[in-house]
Amino acid sequence: MRLALRRREPPTLPGAVGPARLAVGAPGTADPARATRELAARLLPGEVAVIDQLDLDRVSAELLVAARPAVVVNVRASLSGRHPARGASVIVDAGVPLLDAVGPGLLSSVRDGQRLRVHESTVFDAVADDGLRVLGTGQRRGPADVAQALDEARTRLASRLESVGADTAAVVRAHEALLLEGDGLPDLREVGLDLRGRPVLVVAPGERAAADLAAVRGFVRDRRPVLVGAEGGAALIAAAGLDVDLVVGEAGAIGAKALSRAVQVPRAGVPSGFSATDMAVLLADAGGADLVVLAGAPVSYDEMFDRDRYASASALAVRMRAGGRLVDAEAVAALQRPTVRAGSALLLLVAGLLALLVALAVTPWGTDLVDRVRGGWPW
Repeated sequence: MRLALRRREPPTLPGAVGPARLAVGAPGTADPARATRELAARLLPGEVAVIDQLDLDRVSAELLVAARPAVVVNVRASLSGRHPARGASVIVDAGVPLLDAVGPGLLSSVRDGQRLRVHESTVFDAVADDGLRVLGTGQRRGPADVAQALDEARTRLASRLESVGADTAAVVRAHEALLLEGDGLPDLREVGLDLRGRPVLVVAPGERAAADLAAVRGFVRDRRPVLVGAEGGAALIAAAGLDVDLVVGEAGAIGAKALSRAVQVPRAGVPSGFSATDMAVLLADAGGADLVVLAGAPVSYDEMFDRDRYASASALAVRMRAGGRLVDAEAVAALQRPTVRAGSALLLLVAGLLALLVALAVTPWGTDLVDRVRGGWPW
C-alpha cells in the first residue's frame, strides 16, 4: 500500500506580499523623480514599488498612489529634513504603507518581478527560506512622524531660500543664452505651430494639474488656447476630451489618436536640469504667446521646494524669464467670469417675447391693448 505524500504548504506570514517593481533611472541621467514616475506608469495594483529617491516629491507620490501598490519601499529617505518634501505625506495619507531608508543595497539584491514580503520595518524574500530571509530593514513611516518631520523641515526654509536664490543665479549664468535669448530652443513655426499672439495653457503632470484643468474649462472654451502637455500632462488633456497641440517629453499612457495632430518635443530636446514643464513654458514664451497659463504650478513654499535644489532653482529662473505673461491656472479660474454667448442671448430674447405674447393673450389688460392696437391699425 503506497502512501500519498502531502505537499507541505508554505506558512502564512503577515505583511504585504507582491512582485517587486524597481525604479531604475535612464542610463546617463541623474533624475530619480523621472525614474519614479516611469515606474508608476508600469506599476500594477498589488505590486511592491521599490524606488530610489531622496526627498520624494508630491507629483511622483501621487502617481505611485494612483497605481495602487501594496507597499512603497524607498531605499533612501522620503523626507530627509532638508526641505519639506510632501511625497511621504501623500503616500501615508492615502493609506499605502511606506518603508523608508532601507539602503541602496536592496536594489542590487532584488530583481524586477521577484516576490517580496514587507512586514513592519523589514523586507523579506517571499519565496526563499519559507519567506523568512531578510533582504533589508528600514523605517516604517506613519502620519504622526511624517507630520513632525515636515514641521521640522519647514523651520529650515529661511536657509533653504538663501540657497535656492544662489542656485537660481547659478542656473541663469549657466544657461544665460537659453534663458535670455532663447538660443537652442526649437522654432515651432517650422513644424506648423505658431504661438504668436495666442494664449497657451501648459498642463504639468499630477493631480493638481488635473484639478486646475477642470477649473479653467471656461477659459479653454472661450479663448481656445494652445494646449501643451508636459509629459503626463498630455494624458490629462486627452482625458478631459481636449486635443493636444504640443507634447514636451514623454507623453505617457495616451492613445495615438490623441497625438495625431500634436507637435512633439522629445525628452532629449529638454536641456539638462530643466523639467518638461520648464521647457514648455520657455517654448511658449519664446514663441511669442501673449499669455501662458500654467496648470499644476506650485502654489506654496512647500511645493516649490518639494524637489531637489537644482529643480527648484531652474523653475524660479524660468518663471523670471516668462515674467508677467505667466500666470497660474488657479488665478485664471478665480478671475474667470462666465461669458454670455450670442445664442444664449437670442434664446433669452425669444423667451421674453413669448412670455409677453402669452400675457397679452390671457390677461384682460393685454386683450384690451390688442383690441386698441387692432382698431387703430390701418388694414
